[in-house]
Amino acid sequence: MIRLKRIDPAKSREVLDYLQVTCLPGDEPCEYKPADQWVIAMDGDIPVAFGCVRPTPNDPGTWYLARAGVIGSARGKGLQKRLIRWRVSAAKAAGATLIVTDCTNDNAASANSLIRAGFRVYDPQTAWAMPTSIYWRLDLCPHSDSPAT
Repeated sequence: MIRLKRIDPAKSREVLDYLQVTCLPGDEPCEYKPADQWVIAMDGDIPVAFGCVRPTPNDPGTWYLARAGVIGSARGKGLQKRLIRWRVSAAKAAGATLIVTDCTNDNAASANSLIRAGFRVYDPQTAWAMPTSIYWRLDLCPHSDSPAT
């Protein structure tokens, strides 16, 4: 049984760095910020997936699904969807009213997981990711006027 576990990046940096390099080859591990909420998936004693959600710098109500990945041997088990649900819940508990994220246009698995979680494609005022990125948002308060960053 694979279980999700919230972690403190200051105490688990080696594990997070390993998962980021393994799941996202060619990318550098992202910066760990104090307000980040990190989760890892454990298959017994083995870390097999990770995710992060963080507040955006310009709007305390808007949070960003910053990073996520699942190692190859653990794919196809619904972990991406579980990581999204966990991060949405963590952001909501911290006061988020809007969650934004991005994925590249060649990542159908992530796009489908975001769609199933209720995210919708949108065009942000300022693009922040790669030129091939698709931007997503999930309004936690449907009648909110929170701007997306």
